[in-house]
This record gives sequence, C-alpha cells and structure tokens, in this order.
Amino acid sequence: MPPSDDEDQKRFADVKEKLPNLAGKIGIVSQFAQGSFGAVADPEDPGASFIYDLGMKFPDKLTDGTVPVDKGRVALSPENVSYLAADFMVIYNRTGSIEEVENTPGYKDLPQVNSGATLAGDEAVVAGLNNPTSLSRAWVLDKTMPTLEKVGK
Repeated sequence: MPPSDDEDQKRFADVKEKLPNLAGKIGIVSQFAQGSFGAVADPEDPGASFIYDLGMKFPDKLTDGTVPVDKGRVALSPENVSYLAADFMVIYNRTGSIEEVENTPGYKDLPQVNSGATLAGDEAVVAGLNNPTSLSRAWVLDKTMPTLEKVGK
C-alpha cells in the first residue's frame, strides 16, 4: 500500500529537519538528449514538487524569463549549460552516454558537478521525479539522500 499524503509530507518535513541547509539551495532536474539539455523550470509543474518540497528552488535563469518555458520545461543548447548551475542536480542522458554529457564544454564547471552533488545517469530517478507519487517520491528520496546530504548538512 502506497504511503498516504500525510506520510509523504512527514517524510519531506523530516528530511528538511535533518538537512536544514537545503532551504534556499538551488536544485535542478535535467535530461540530456541529442546534444541539448532540458530541465523542469515551472515551479508548479509536478516534476518540481521534489525540489520545492525540500525547500530548494530552481535556478533563476530558468524561472525569470531568460529562457522560454514550454509545458513546464526549458530546452538549453550546450553553450548555455551554465544556466544549469545549482547546488544539487539529477540528470539523465536520454540519448548518448553520460560521458557525452560530462564532455560538454562547461558541464564540469557547474558547481554541483564540482561538489559531487550530482546524481547522473539514473533514468528511474528522473522518471520518479517527473511523475511524482508518494511512493515514487519515497523511493527517489532514498536514492538521492547521499547526494542531498552533501548539500544540506
């Protein structure tokens, strides 16, 4: 039986208490396909709930009109990879390899990549973030906790 909404809210409240420094940090959910990056950019999109329920927010450049948002997402050409600068990131390569993502000029300069606060290459985690249920959010929280701890302690 999946957890109730109350259980889900309590789980996220507990993480925020355990990792109080997550509050106000920048988080991002991204994908890489055909040489370009995509990211959730609408705070009201279901794919944003995980980031926002932990007290984080998206990078300003994704939410302030710098980049057009279409159906809650932005598309970024490789030269704009710096727009993904954050404290925490989950990224999945839909096409190509994770090495192709990592070899994109500027990718290794992202703060979350340098600090080790990036979970890369896990399709199931990104799917769980983009299609949130209380059950998938519990599972994703478990999968991302080691990375979140690097950001929130």
